[in-house]
Amino acid sequence: MKLKHYKKLTWSLVESYGGRKEAGVISLIFDAHTHKFYAVPRETEHVVFVAEKILNISVDEFRQSPQLAERLIPVNIFMEGEMVVAFLIGVSGMELGLSVRHRAKDLRAAQRHTRKFIMDGEVWHSEKLDERVSYSFTK
Repeated sequence: MKLKHYKKLTWSLVESYGGRKEAGVISLIFDAHTHKFYAVPRETEHVVFVAEKILNISVDEFRQSPQLAERLIPVNIFMEGEMVVAFLIGVSGMELGLSVRHRAKDLRAAQRHTRKFIMDGEVWHSEKLDERVSYSFTK
């Protein structure tokens, strides 16, 4: 089965995937090569989701070759009530636990595309989004 990707933030996406780890958080993976967004299920860790659903390898294989995910950028969108107020790019268990590293240009692309993903969506957003990009895990 082909993995579903998303082009914009919808209420359906919020209802299905919102509340991951804490209320008001939606976790996505942005593929810097294809510019597609994939939603991380509430009960699934980034490492498991990326390994098994995107890379189609085992978590053990992923641990041995974390560089396979350098193009796959974690994105966390934060909501207060029914409004998007912020997003954070570049930090997840992949970077912290497996030492996945990303190129700075891919992080910048993820920021641009995430902004568009939110702005083009049907979910309300703050006029001044708090946009955070972590460059701590760059190559």
